[in-house]
Amino acid sequence: MPENNETRYCLWCGQPYQAIYKNKIYDKQLCHMESHRYRQMHYPELTVTEFKNMLIELLKDNQHINPKHPLTRIKKETEKTINTYHEVNKNE
Repeated sequence: MPENNETRYCLWCGQPYQAIYKNKIYDKQLCHMESHRYRQMHYPELTVTEFKNMLIELLKDNQHINPKHPLTRIKKETEKTINTYHEVNKNE
């Protein structure tokens, strides 16, 4: 039974979606599967809940382990920009 219909952001890819149920955390099945595989390969000792909580804590620090997540892309672009400035400073 639908409980609400609010906009949320997928815990794995960061894309907005309409949450029909209050416990829904992924926008599509693909994100759920990718997250599950990642947890099994890299964090087999964590339960699903522990992994979810780890992702939430990373998000609080503006980080994410998914290379496709917008925060990861922003971090990479920021690092490129900073490295560019470091190169300019070396050449002066």
